[in-house]
Amino acid sequence: MVFKTPPIKIFVLLGWFLFITSYSSAQSDSSSLSVQTFIQDGLKAYERHDIRKAVDHFSRALLLDSTDKTAREHLTLINAQEHLPARHKAQLFLAEDLLSFTDNLKQKVEYFTVKCQTLEGELLKQGYARAYIKDQLLGIKERFFYPLGSPPAPGDLRDPLEAVNASLTFEKEWLSYELFYRQRQYAWLQELNRRAPFIFSIEIIAEGEGSTDFVPLLLDIEKEDEIAVKAILQPQETSFSDISPAGPYQQIAVLQQELEQLRQELDGLKKYVQEKDQRLADLTGQVIDFSLKLAEKEMILSEKIDALTSLDKAYDDLQSRFDLGHKIIQEKNTQIQSLRDSLEALQLETSARSNEFSERMTSQTARLDEMEGILRIYSGKLGDAARLMSVKDKGISALEEQLILMHTKLFEKETALEKMQQKLADLEKRLDGAQGQWLKTKKEALEGSNRRFVFSSDVGFLNVRPPALGKNPQDSPY
Repeated sequence: MVFKTPPIKIFVLLGWFLFITSYSSAQSDSSSLSVQTFIQDGLKAYERHDIRKAVDHFSRALLLDSTDKTAREHLTLINAQEHLPARHKAQLFLAEDLLSFTDNLKQKVEYFTVKCQTLEGELLKQGYARAYIKDQLLGIKERFFYPLGSPPAPGDLRDPLEAVNASLTFEKEWLSYELFYRQRQYAWLQELNRRAPFIFSIEIIAEGEGSTDFVPLLLDIEKEDEIAVKAILQPQETSFSDISPAGPYQQIAVLQQELEQLRQELDGLKKYVQEKDQRLADLTGQVIDFSLKLAEKEMILSEKIDALTSLDKAYDDLQSRFDLGHKIIQEKNTQIQSLRDSLEALQLETSARSNEFSERMTSQTARLDEMEGILRIYSGKLGDAARLMSVKDKGISALEEQLILMHTKLFEKETALEKMQQKLADLEKRLDGAQGQWLKTKKEALEGSNRRFVFSSDVGFLNVRPPALGKNPQDSPY
């Protein structure tokens, strides 16, 4: 029985992943603590009326968390003060504008992301392949991709507020790019959803005719998931195929060599990144110095420009008034000409309408005369039908009276028949009683030999027939 030892590289990679996740969670906790520390320091400086330090602390808090409301509100309060230098007020105004602009961009990106996901789900329900949609969306993203460079490091700039503005500017550019390709993806999904009924109708026609030119977009979800799982696991299996089955010690040695090589590569990358960071720090320092000098020159130039603008305002005012009067005259002339043209067109239209109206009136009067003749004919026919109906109503009423008379006669005959049936029932009862009495006397005569009894009267009574009944039951003697 052979036991297969699990690849050791998998455990090494799992350990490295756990280390990275724990490190990232620790970094997030430390960043939240740093934000609270900067907020507290900024509040203390603001209470001491040390505006410069308060701005620095709140700016550092925004560098770590741009969504912090306390830092935003206090920077807005500081910007409302009048004794701030012009450069600081400009930076604060820029920060407020960038924060509101990035928030708006984030909301738009989230909106189009949700819309894309909803449309993608509808297309999957219609039968489109998930891989096909993902490839097309990725192609749209790569088609509109342009390099933005790396985000500015917070420590490169001497002023924290300038660092915040630089970071927000980079975030604004990135969100603008993301919103751009999200909008393009949403437009493509809308077009695909709009064309879906036409595509599936073509597919049905092609399958009915036996054509093989059209490739349907339907795909089994389970097969797709199986392919994705194989694609994820295949590189890991092939990467460990070079391990020889000599023993665990040799495998550990090979893994140690590979880890050492990875450490060397990571050290090289760290050195390269540090050199780049240092170079960026030097360049940002030069940029800051140059921007300060440029700000001083701009202030001097702005004073001179203000003097020139005060002279140009009067000329611009007069020129604008002259241009405005000239435009008003031109507009009035065009309005007069347009009114003349519209008046001529209206006159032509009214003449044409009057002719058309007269023609319609003549045709309508002829039609009305024709309808009146038809109505006269129908009114005569209607009078004849009414007279015929009155005659028929009289015949029906006479028949109803005869029917009532027949009903009364039938009722009288039924009552006479019932009385006769009752009298017959009484006669049958009397006959039964006489027969019973005769049988009783006969029995007594047979039992007593000495007794004699003449039954002539009884027999005579029994031989008497009832009188004949007439046609009318009331003529009976009974």
